[in-house]
Amino acid sequence: MAGHSHRAGSAAGPVPHSDPLQRAHRSLVDLLRFADLRVDAVLSAQLAGSYKPEPRVYLRCAELLECDPREAAMVAAHGDDLVAAARVGLRPIFVRRPEEWGPGGGGDPPTGLPGLVVADGLEKLADRLCD
Repeated sequence: MAGHSHRAGSAAGPVPHSDPLQRAHRSLVDLLRFADLRVDAVLSAQLAGSYKPEPRVYLRCAELLECDPREAAMVAAHGDDLVAAARVGLRPIFVRRPEEWGPGGGGDPPTGLPGLVVADGLEKLADRLCD
């Protein structure tokens, strides 16, 4: 899910958690820090005790952000994730990752989703949302 993002400088620290899912979540936070990106929240399906595309995953994330799902967005490079998120009211935002599966790879945005935003990268998405 999307939150407000900005640039900030900080270094990644060690990963103290013993649970593999906690380590993976912490690794994502560390990656964002290493990339010099700051976001308001890093949310995962683990926090809902379920897996995508279960509706409770998306609803729990909106709950944790203390907002109505219609006030939040799901940013993803996989159309199926966006279709499921849109079903519960989140705004779908598709970010292309053309190199994900090698040259010429990557998926196409889903069709027919109201309010769908398509961007060719996170920086272009940020520019578009700030306009």
